[in-house]
Amino acid sequence: GMNILGQMVAGSETCLFETPLTITLHGSRPVDAVTNPQPNIYKGIAVSGALELHGKRYHRTWSRLSKTAMPGDTVLLLQHPVNWEPGQTIVLVTTAMKDSREWHQNEVFNISSIGSTPPVGVGAVVYLSKAVTYRHLAIGAYQAEVGLLSRMITVQGAIDSEPTDPDPLNCNYAQNPSSPSGEQRSIYGSQSRPCPNKELTGFGGHIIVTAGGVGRMEGVKLYRMGQTNVLGKYPFHFHMLGNSPSSYLKHSSIHRSFYRCISIHGTNNTTISENVAFDIVGYCFYLEDGIEEDNTLSFNLAAHVHFIGEAPWGNGQTTQINKQSSSLTNPADSTAAGFYITNIHNSIIGNAASGGYAGFAFPFLQRPIGLSKNVNMNPAIRTGVVFNGNTAHSSGWWWYHSGPFYFSGSLYYENSTDGVTLVYNAGRDQSKGIRRPCKIDMCLTSGGCDDWCPSDKRAWIQINNSKAFLTPSDGLNSWSGRLEVLGYEAHDMGLSLEALESGFWIDKMLATCRTGESIAVPSGVNVAWMTGNGFFWYDTNQEHIITNSTFRNCGYRSSLYNQYDNSTTRGCGNNTDTSKGCTDQSTVFGFLTHSDTYNPEVMQATKQIVFQNCGRRFKLHDWRGATANSTVSGRLQNWVDYDGSASGLGEPTIIGSGQSAAGLWWKVEPSGEF
Repeated sequence: GMNILGQMVAGSETCLFETPLTITLHGSRPVDAVTNPQPNIYKGIAVSGALELHGKRYHRTWSRLSKTAMPGDTVLLLQHPVNWEPGQTIVLVTTAMKDSREWHQNEVFNISSIGSTPPVGVGAVVYLSKAVTYRHLAIGAYQAEVGLLSRMITVQGAIDSEPTDPDPLNCNYAQNPSSPSGEQRSIYGSQSRPCPNKELTGFGGHIIVTAGGVGRMEGVKLYRMGQTNVLGKYPFHFHMLGNSPSSYLKHSSIHRSFYRCISIHGTNNTTISENVAFDIVGYCFYLEDGIEEDNTLSFNLAAHVHFIGEAPWGNGQTTQINKQSSSLTNPADSTAAGFYITNIHNSIIGNAASGGYAGFAFPFLQRPIGLSKNVNMNPAIRTGVVFNGNTAHSSGWWWYHSGPFYFSGSLYYENSTDGVTLVYNAGRDQSKGIRRPCKIDMCLTSGGCDDWCPSDKRAWIQINNSKAFLTPSDGLNSWSGRLEVLGYEAHDMGLSLEALESGFWIDKMLATCRTGESIAVPSGVNVAWMTGNGFFWYDTNQEHIITNSTFRNCGYRSSLYNQYDNSTTRGCGNNTDTSKGCTDQSTVFGFLTHSDTYNPEVMQATKQIVFQNCGRRFKLHDWRGATANSTVSGRLQNWVDYDGSASGLGEPTIIGSGQSAAGLWWKVEPSGEF
């Protein structure tokens, strides 16, 4: 390894390095690598001085297809001009519904040549050294990403970095049941899964910039880096730098990482921009302790991300609990995603995530963890800075409540006084509190971090202009409220958006439940089970407002549901559509009734709702059983259809419970109805 006390320099910001340079790090994995980590210089580059690596800039580092790539094609048409070169390696990202180690449709190619005169409307023409195997979609709703993996400068682990326990890629839930219950799962009809307790011994190189140091890297490829489950040994790691506005990682790639992509750890004001990451174990772009703020993560691509251990799941809103162990250092890695946002007070702009348990994960931390566990702070009450223009797809396979944008999962210490063993609950866990952003820092008040934020100081987190697609579960799910979801798109989803706590404003949403494209899935999968729903009103604490939103190709097509539209192509489909995902339960709006316990006592509202080519518009999902009494939650369904656009009446309307036990509450006087 290397210990950089002074400077290590290759190129500069104004004179980029244009000659191939490769640095190879050597060292075998000790048997006690997790419990007794080696010094930072062991198979690593430790920087307490300055690391300046500035390779030639390739622009753009990633683009999207402008035309669907079909099996047999040897040319890709891109949306943007690129200065890529023959012989370089690229990744063509999947547009299948599932992305996992044992079943995926990502493809890696070498470039044969770059066309000199792209057709009008095409940014670049890339010729490939071999033919495409799978279909990669480029339609109006969404397009596959294409990322450049090669760089002029390479920092890599030696060949001995590869895991000695590779996944044989032949496991299923029948032979390898889900732990801890031993369930022989079937996910939409498929039992394929990554083999458990495999791929745990990858031991690549690492780079760590420690306090007092500065790291500036651009145009660098990090290959076979990261050390699985070894704390702090990541491909690139800003470690406890405090404010470090001059540090950055830009225009680089991370390929075949055995543990993460980049960790921003106890560090603020850094820039992580225009990087491409592919084939990653554990969370990729990673805010480590929950105190990291005012960083910029912009225009990065993360694809083919692998969780560690058992993917959490459950039949309701709860999952198994994962605890820290020698085979799972951070139990949250059981839900590894492209982006791990423990603190929303950062700028997250224009990124793309494909694969993983989720795309963008926002775990709930009531207190910081790790080296920052004694910092007087509550990450869950921090306000957002910018979350704009992000996309995610091909995730959410492993549990029907997870998905591309996942605001859930609580991470905490089993014993809050010793701060030793981390515990992660991936499901609905409000025992540790809920996310409640506040314009003032409650930790500095007399009431402390857990005191209630005054009503005039409460804030809402904004999710702007973001898109989810090709997910069998929810496009966006939050068990925390106070979200403004503005300009959101969802295409080819199980459910466009799941709002499971009070206080959502959803404006200018486009929910295309089905685009009409056949969905790529493993053999044996029944795509009809993936439904094609718009939005559900749940039976707990709604207080949601939806405005200026469009639902397209949602709901089941049947003569039973032709009251509003009798087009022969309406809705997500019917029972004859076996490749696009639709059942007779599919609906635009759904209502849930579970019990007589949870009483909303609140009202939701909509305005300027547009239905385009939709089938069934409304469905009550009653989970109480055929002989159950009517429920409070069923009796108090209060929906203000402000302009009658949801009901189709074209005038202010209340959509209320029709149950006789509701007592016709919406009648305000004998001679009239409101």
